[in-house]
Amino acid sequence: MVETMQELTDIEKAYIAGIVDGEGYIGILKGKLVDPRKICPYTLKVSVTNTDLKLIYFLKERLGVGSITKVPANYRFSRRPWYQYVVQANNALKLLSMVRPYMIIKNIQAGIAIEFQEKRWGRHGRGIKRPEEETIFLEDCLQRLKRERI
Repeated sequence: MVETMQELTDIEKAYIAGIVDGEGYIGILKGKLVDPRKICPYTLKVSVTNTDLKLIYFLKERLGVGSITKVPANYRFSRRPWYQYVVQANNALKLLSMVRPYMIIKNIQAGIAIEFQEKRWGRHGRGIKRPEEETIFLEDCLQRLKRERI
């Protein structure tokens, strides 16, 4: 089943921007290079973690994309279970592009993430080497995003 991101009102965009600003994570995941014949994957990830399942379901329902994970109580000393809503790659790009005008705290992070996803050269399969300039660009975005985190 192909998921399609829903259209949002300006009020919903501003509300979701506030949620991502306060409870969210914007990052670039760098995979581990296990097989030297393959390339190291980079993936844009936006997530929101909260103990309120209603909030997490609201995001999934309103956006129409993403996944939800439950983390049990006692994980990392939490007394209550918590939930995580995650969107990646192009869905993360669409989300950030919609809500960035309303973001305050993570506005610069959102800009770096959007630049990262928009300028990716594309997929590289087994035996196809990533151009060196693309690797430099991806690493630069990763490092800039890390520096912007509070």
